[in-house]
Amino acid sequence: MEIWLPYGSTEIVLDIKVENLLDNISYQPKRIDDDLREIIDNIDSHVNICLLDDNKILADLAVKIRNTLSLHGITSALYMPDRLKGIYKEYNIRALDASIFAKNDTVLLARASYDPLFGYDGVPAKIIRRNRELMKDIVKSARRPLPGRDTDALSIAYKHMESFESRSIEVIMDNNIIDMVIDEPIKANHRIRDKLARVKSERCRAIIIGSGYTHTLAESLRALWNCIDVVRDEGNIILLAEGSKGLGSEALDTLVQSKIDGYADGIEDLAFINWAKARYNIALITSLPDYYIKMIGFKAFRSINHALKYLINKNPRQKITIVQDATNVILE
Repeated sequence: MEIWLPYGSTEIVLDIKVENLLDNISYQPKRIDDDLREIIDNIDSHVNICLLDDNKILADLAVKIRNTLSLHGITSALYMPDRLKGIYKEYNIRALDASIFAKNDTVLLARASYDPLFGYDGVPAKIIRRNRELMKDIVKSARRPLPGRDTDALSIAYKHMESFESRSIEVIMDNNIIDMVIDEPIKANHRIRDKLARVKSERCRAIIIGSGYTHTLAESLRALWNCIDVVRDEGNIILLAEGSKGLGSEALDTLVQSKIDGYADGIEDLAFINWAKARYNIALITSLPDYYIKMIGFKAFRSINHALKYLINKNPRQKITIVQDATNVILE
């Protein structure tokens, strides 16, 4: 049978025999139509809209919110990461300014998802990630990925934001907007995380994990951590990690350059990778250079069907779980 899996900006086909298929997990979320009524109803005067993610889909949403507010006679200022500023020149985009994050005329906009360090990503995690001193202490206790759990790291992030008077817009998305809420930062994060999906799955010895329409290794690793608890020790994992936009984190970049010295953003992934490599056989389907993959310590395939052949050759009766897109789904 043929199974189509998201891969970067496109899809690739996996041709697998039914007798080798243990489970084919395809989660299809209900999508909203970018209805901004709740957001508009919660804003009645000038706001600073601060986009915390370097993501064009969310940047388009920020502009749409700004334009809708303008139609209602409400002014706003847009703050975005530097890479996005040049794309929206007509809106006089400003550089992100941490001094206004806690103010009552600020709305913080960020993607919500599962996170291997904090348990749940969103505004609280993204705010505290900007504080390198706090992050140095938080990552010291990172031993293994814990997505979907209430972690000590998330408790620290919530405590850090208790005095914030701003509001948050938290968004679940893949290549489109799936859902969003607006509320006080901690309340918004609690509300949105209840909308993230969990899927029951059999424990398996072989799994192929789709990471959705992701373009960096760091993004794709989130899908790996979301699924890894259903894989038996010494199991075989194939992760789709297109990687057209590179490694995607400061820590992974410094690792392949052999320059890690102290804290780097995303350094917890290195600890998680080492933990996973000691327990599982992990390979990537990727366009990343062989040198990068070798430095990280994974095996690499250039074709999904070559990876499948590798699994079947190990055991012709191998039963394989396929996860079409683990971006916003935890297997348990």
